[in-house]
Amino acid sequence: MNCNNFTKKNFATCDNRKVFTAVENKRKYVLNNKHKQQICKLKVDKGIIQDEDVNKCDYAFLICDSNSLILVELKGSDLLHAVEQIISTINIFGTNIRHNTVSARIVLSKVNVPNLQNNPKYLKLKKLIKSKNGNIRYQSRLLEEQL
Repeated sequence: MNCNNFTKKNFATCDNRKVFTAVENKRKYVLNNKHKQQICKLKVDKGIIQDEDVNKCDYAFLICDSNSLILVELKGSDLLHAVEQIISTINIFGTNIRHNTVSARIVLSKVNVPNLQNNPKYLKLKKLIKSKNGNIRYQSRLLEEQL
């Protein structure tokens, strides 16, 4: 995935604004971009991936300067389903993901967290993200971070 591939797509917004957001049903992800790096916000569900029969996350943020990718799922309360959606998105993108880092972000309407440390789905995502030098974060209602 390359930023140049998305600059003129209707499911992408590419620029160097200070704040990028993804919002859905009172769940919000905020990516603060104080150094004004070039970023592409990509709509994955019903954007890059049109197929409604496959699991996929809601958004991806491609940080062009560092060649990093952040996959974002805005979910009700089913954290494990969000994990499945991010794993599926990574698998669908496959070899198109040649980034320095790939990270996962999950914003839930309420956190009903089962014991994730022993959950096979979570462990699979953790291993997959670790192999791509990234990390996983999840939070209720608002997840905000600095680039």
